[in-house]
Amino acid sequence: SLLAGVLATAREWGMDPEELALDLLSQAQLARGPAPAVSRAILIGTSPADLRRLQRQLESQIPGLQVAPVLPEELGPVPPTTPVIATLFHAPALRDRQPVVLADAQTREELDRLRHLPPGACVAVVAADRVQAARIQQSLERGGFGHLGLRAATDPAELDALLGDSACLLAAPSGLHLAEAARAARPDLPCIREPLTPPPEALATLRQALGGAPVPPRVAVRSSWI
Repeated sequence: SLLAGVLATAREWGMDPEELALDLLSQAQLARGPAPAVSRAILIGTSPADLRRLQRQLESQIPGLQVAPVLPEELGPVPPTTPVIATLFHAPALRDRQPVVLADAQTREELDRLRHLPPGACVAVVAADRVQAARIQQSLERGGFGHLGLRAATDPAELDALLGDSACLLAAPSGLHLAEAARAARPDLPCIREPLTPPPEALATLRQALGGAPVPPRVAVRSSWI
């Protein structure tokens, strides 16, 4: 067999099996490429499902990146060298941390224009449940959109009741199907959607942030679902 031939050759060179094994191991380690340096980032999003999906996508797109997914209410102190990544509707509340926003420039501008709506203007927050809708509402209120009449819509009946008064729809990933159905009835109604995947420009910004920062210490994350 191949192994018997290798052992026979080793004996001819005066090597016992243990020495041969150590030599093979060292050669394998030399042949292996260097492991990528580990970089860490915090990711804030609306739901565990959104966070897990984005975590997988980010870590697959950027080798060596470790993403700590956190719901908004679980976010604690973050080391200044640790990049913060946020989905579109949570980024305004984190503007002091200069987050990497997982949306393209046009979508960010569309959201920012809502600041110019008159006080009390109805904006429907479309999500699968009230917990997700409340997270989005709270982040937007903290981020400078508190003058709007943010209203949760978690089922077709609630959304239908808001369509006549709404100036815009804000659709979380879990509420996309509701928002699309509503826009079939009101195609003129603007709808801002949180992207399901990180856009290329957000990935480029994140790579730049990671490249300019030293590898931070491990971040302690307290989460009820991770």
